[in-house]
Amino acid sequence: MGNTFSNMGHLNAVTELEKEMDSNTAPIHSPLKPFSLKVPEHVLESLDFLAEMIGVSRSALIVKLFEQYLGQATYDYLDGYNSLSGHEKPIEVVISEDLDERLEASDLSDSAKQYLKNGLYHVAFEM
Repeated sequence: MGNTFSNMGHLNAVTELEKEMDSNTAPIHSPLKPFSLKVPEHVLESLDFLAEMIGVSRSALIVKLFEQYLGQATYDYLDGYNSLSGHEKPIEVVISEDLDERLEASDLSDSAKQYLKNGLYHVAFEM
């Protein structure tokens, strides 16, 4: 009974996305660029504490946090944005298609687009 057409479509979409991600398995490389960030002192102290505890630099920790949570933030925003309209597709597919449309209209580099897609797919489809 759990094998509805909706579930089958969802599973097929996940399979297609996994294939696409497998074909893009090369790590995304781009030049490192510095940027400044102002945060409350307690946040900076906490970052430094955790970085030291883990044994990485503050920068490496922040990059790892971006890698882990940027996809989640993207997914959560687009989930909220798309929540007002009814959809016939699973919300993960709606969100993925919304991001694709936004990325296509953007002037982001291909590596930035792939980075955002990978992060979102990881959250949406638990990949």
